[in-house]
Amino acid sequence: MRISDWQCEMCKFISTGFYSGFCPVAPGTAGSLVASVIAYYMYQAGLSWLIIVIMIIAVTFIGIIITGTAELYDYKKSGFGNRHTDEQVYFDMDKTVIDEFAGIFIGVLPIFILKAYGIYINPI
Repeated sequence: MRISDWQCEMCKFISTGFYSGFCPVAPGTAGSLVASVIAYYMYQAGLSWLIIVIMIIAVTFIGIIITGTAELYDYKKSGFGNRHTDEQVYFDMDKTVIDEFAGIFIGVLPIFILKAYGIYINPI
């Protein structure tokens, strides 16, 4: 199945954590920072811990599905596509930071659970 260029760009947008993975220094740290800001605002908005569990599951599965497509697309655009098949991707680019989003959401899950039981933690 052929994927259009805009679909590949959307995959790249998501897999790079809203393009935070393109930070020239420490892209994983930049992705974690963006995820932390999102988690902070979700905490301030009073979202339930169940929403965080759903976010963890969604980010994990979406990340698994689209990251291979985004990396293969980016790798082929760089001129190295002839070394890999469309069925399997054998590389991991530093720009892919969607896994940092899942990690941050897993890390803040206990804070949301404690908040549900009336134990509030001031994040700042």
